[in-house]
Amino acid sequence: MSDIPLSTKVKTVSIEALNWARNGFGLTTDDQYNARFELCRQCDKWNALGYANTGECTVCGCSTVAKLKLTTTKCPLDKWEAIT
Repeated sequence: MSDIPLSTKVKTVSIEALNWARNGFGLTTDDQYNARFELCRQCDKWNALGYANTGECTVCGCSTVAKLKLTTTKCPLDKWEAIT
């Protein structure tokens, strides 16, 4: 389980959502999502049980289900970039 405080998670999600809104609400394609998801699944910082068993990054505290869908997000470990 992640040791990231809830307040930090809320702040991170708020910043990501604002950035996503400011940039037009872009969503990844299924192929882009799946490529990102595979990288997360292979990472030792990914917790498969986080966020009700949907997956969580233990570095940034984000739900991978949500974060991987947004084109404006990037991996905090630089394993994948924002899609522009």
